[in-house]
Amino acid sequence: MVRDDEHSASLVKICDIAQGGMASVELVVHREGPLSRLYARKRLRAALLDDASARTMFLDEARIAALVRHPNVVSVHTIGQDKVGPYLLMDYVEGIPLSAIMSTERKAGRPIPIQVCVRIARQVASGLHAAHELTAHDGRSLGLVHRDLSPQNVLVGFDGLARVTDFGVAQASGRSTRTETGVLKGKLGYMSPEQLRFDKLDRRSDLFALGVILFEMIESRRLYVGDDTSTVARRIIDEPAPDLGATRADVPADLVALGFELLAKDPDLRPADARVVARRLSAIVRALEIDEGPLELDEYLRMRFDDAEVKKRRELAAQLRSGAVALDEAGPIASAPGESSQTTTDATTRPELRRRRRPRALIALALVATAAAGAWLLAELLPSRAPLVPAPVPDVAAPPTRASTPQAAGVPTQPLPLAPTSTSTQTQTQTPTQPHASRPSRRPAARRVRAPDRASGRADPNVPVWRWR
Repeated sequence: MVRDDEHSASLVKICDIAQGGMASVELVVHREGPLSRLYARKRLRAALLDDASARTMFLDEARIAALVRHPNVVSVHTIGQDKVGPYLLMDYVEGIPLSAIMSTERKAGRPIPIQVCVRIARQVASGLHAAHELTAHDGRSLGLVHRDLSPQNVLVGFDGLARVTDFGVAQASGRSTRTETGVLKGKLGYMSPEQLRFDKLDRRSDLFALGVILFEMIESRRLYVGDDTSTVARRIIDEPAPDLGATRADVPADLVALGFELLAKDPDLRPADARVVARRLSAIVRALEIDEGPLELDEYLRMRFDDAEVKKRRELAAQLRSGAVALDEAGPIASAPGESSQTTTDATTRPELRRRRRPRALIALALVATAAAGAWLLAELLPSRAPLVPAPVPDVAAPPTRASTPQAAGVPTQPLPLAPTSTSTQTQTQTPTQPHASRPSRRPAARRVRAPDRASGRADPNVPVWRWR
């Protein structure tokens, strides 16, 4: 673990990114000389800092995620410790959680394009396969199972990559913490039937969660909901797998068949691993590209979610990377010399920074007052001098000008044609003769994540009672 004096002193917090039940995430910049890099720093919530079990689980997540190196997984680079407590330093993803994308499109009444749904699911499957194949340093398989795959734990970046994150409750050999008997970890609506039955889990349990996510992207609604936890659990265990093409006619038949397999109650009826799923989804994407043309994830995000708030955040990130924003202990305070002073944070209006700049203003005022007093004193001490009077000009008749000559000769004058002014030119430029082509409307993305399921009411006596963590 990196100690405070080795690394964390060079990290400057920029802003908060997200808040969760166990941890919070903030944007930080690490600057070493002329080089700058942005990271997401994850910390335990203050109420859990003294909880030994929570701290052990937090560090287990770092050890597991740090071993996974794949474009579709958020990597953990450093496990740190400072005066606040332990933290994880992770990749900063400029993007939107899948849960926010689904919520925004549902509220707007717009279905997510099938090609976008398939592309996201394919990349999630690729990231899952990399995690499932994780091995220890001696080559032994860790048997990693995410156990908490949900739309909240999938980040879709403006670079066109979907990434799996949050391995906090992942099951793997070598973890310091063990799941107690009768305790379920994860979000209820995305748990597999075998997870609810407390059976031994393998990688196919995550494939069931992927099937739930795929259904919810296509249908724009939650799949497993109910009045209480027992109702939801019973639906997951007993209810037949839904049809992905029941309400949308644009769902390919191959995708419908894959959905039935992913949501099968028996793990043996699901695909063997996530790589098989990714390959089948790739074939579906290729067929969709032939039928309707390609629709890349980055193009889709910029068309629907690249609003003013997101643009400001991305501009700030670019300035921080390039070193255009000066930093201190409190965050970004000014632009570097020669760079634009525009910033997207309110750091320059913080009270502590205003207090820090007051002495400079007072010194400047004192210097101006001193200069004014010196000028007045100098004017009083110097001898007065008479004002200078211009020399008289001889009275000489002015020669006739070119403008007066034609009038004296009796030649009528005609006004010269006026050249078009810049105002008229600008008006013509702003009024084109041909209308612009219609552009897709962009709506601001809703910055709200769907709340997790909560238990309401008592469980049925015929169903085991779980303690949720």
